[in-house]
Amino acid sequence: MDLLLTRKPILNAKKQVVFYETQSEVNKDDNFEDNSLKEIASKYSNINLENKIFFNIKDEIFKEETINSFSRNKIGVSIYNNYVSIENLNYISKNLKENGFSILITDFILDENIEQLSNYLDYIKVDFKERLSIKQKENLTILKNNKIALIAANITSNREFARAKEAGFKYFAGTFYKKPALTANNLPSFKLNYLNLLREINKKEPDFDKIEYIIKNDISLSYNMFRLINSAYFGFRQEIQSIRQALVLLGLNDFKKWISMKIMRGLNEDKPDILFEYSLIRAHFAEDLAELFSIKDKQFNLFLMGLFSLIDVILSTNRSEIFSKLPIAVETKQAIMHKEGVMGDIYKLITAYEEANWSELRKITDEYAIDFNSLRNTYFAAVRKANIVINNLKD
Repeated sequence: MDLLLTRKPILNAKKQVVFYETQSEVNKDDNFEDNSLKEIASKYSNINLENKIFFNIKDEIFKEETINSFSRNKIGVSIYNNYVSIENLNYISKNLKENGFSILITDFILDENIEQLSNYLDYIKVDFKERLSIKQKENLTILKNNKIALIAANITSNREFARAKEAGFKYFAGTFYKKPALTANNLPSFKLNYLNLLREINKKEPDFDKIEYIIKNDISLSYNMFRLINSAYFGFRQEIQSIRQALVLLGLNDFKKWISMKIMRGLNEDKPDILFEYSLIRAHFAEDLAELFSIKDKQFNLFLMGLFSLIDVILSTNRSEIFSKLPIAVETKQAIMHKEGVMGDIYKLITAYEEANWSELRKITDEYAIDFNSLRNTYFAAVRKANIVINNLKD
């Protein structure tokens, strides 16, 4: 099946992930096949950490044998309201509910007669930017009274996020969590320590005595770094016990990656976990895309491009200001800030994939002759690698 599949987080009022919703894109000449769908759903649910995934499935593949093969614990079903009539929506929702599935309706039309339908639903997603009529507002009240959780969709700024919370929405979807909330407050001392270490390791000639000193004097940093390096992510048979030993066995670039991932985890300590997760996914996705774009010599720079692409959000600061202080390659900075060159195209592809911006993504895949299956598998691998890192950096 020549299909792309991405996931978008649904967040609560604290910007914590409650669950994910998938979005997909199929090549024009391809059709859904039960076995392919089962295989992809199985792979995708198995690389997820703790959160349920709602598969966004179109009407033509609502076949009982396909749906019932999914795990109810890990997978819910999301239905696009505009793909089915209200009568079919009632039938489908009733059938899924009786089989134990959680149900989310996307792009719900609030003008519909919702009394019967509301008996089967768990979540309804409403475009927050649409102006609601009196009838629609009344229907929202009915849904709330039936204990259906309302999701405010298309939230693109922190201001809209605040307004949606005030309006009584329980969950939130959109790009708002990736927008920096700029502040004039000074960074706490531990973050300054992390930034100093980040600057030091990215110098052309790092001072390893200084790096070792900084790490040894931060117990949490030291402990988590060695837990990560001795995990399945790196796969060493012998236990790594010193910074020097790590440098010898890893090589300079992997040594920098190892420390950079832990630093980003520390910088993100007081921010939503989703920012660190997406930074890791972007880093591994970009690194692995190097081969598809025929620039394998740029793998390390691509990794840093993905890893640092949300650092302005994590630090609540201006992107140009933070990059002016980081001694990373100019082409890496240009790719993030101006989306220039091949690395810039990879950055555009990653963000397009992340946001299910399929028209933008197709421009790039067509230009570089990249097939959907290779791209999807590369994305899956990136999510899996990010999960290993996250598991080994948990306190």
